[in-house]
Amino acid sequence: RNMTTSFPLDVIQQMKDAGAEYKTIVGEDLVVIGVTLGDKAHDIYKKHCLPNELEDGDLLDDPLVNFTLPIPNMGVIPGVQDMGGIILEASAIINAYAPLLAPSFAPNAPLPAVGPAVGGLPVGGVSYHHASVTAHAVAQRISDGPGPMSPTIARQPRGTILGHVSLTYSNAIVGIIVPKS
Repeated sequence: RNMTTSFPLDVIQQMKDAGAEYKTIVGEDLVVIGVTLGDKAHDIYKKHCLPNELEDGDLLDDPLVNFTLPIPNMGVIPGVQDMGGIILEASAIINAYAPLLAPSFAPNAPLPAVGPAVGGLPVGGVSYHHASVTAHAVAQRISDGPGPMSPTIARQPRGTILGHVSLTYSNAIVGIIVPKS
């Protein structure tokens, strides 16, 4: 596992108190936090990620970002015939957002351009800089299905669980369940 920065323990506790699923990986100093896009625990994560919420204006927490498909017991999931397309389209979004910096997400900034889905993600995920600012927006963009570059995502019924955006920090993995909006 590549080492990234540590995620604040007080924010992990706030997310847990707000209903996030929580488990400790035995034998490692690592916790897994599960949230769903738009729930209270996700809102706490998102608030933490936004630069105007940080006291000194510095950006924190550069995770590795990855996407995995849903498992059958999660609710309504895409058909097997759509799984490959969803992985490619989500990967294109994650790759497009990776080099972006905080100003790309200022109020009224245009949505970042996403190119065609041509490849997957590296094993372990994509390293982001100003990552949390960028990463908090990735799950929503995948959920929205950004138009013609994501036809497989776009045709999924509202509420279909597309997969998980996983954000790996040195001490925690934040998994965001992404339903189609």
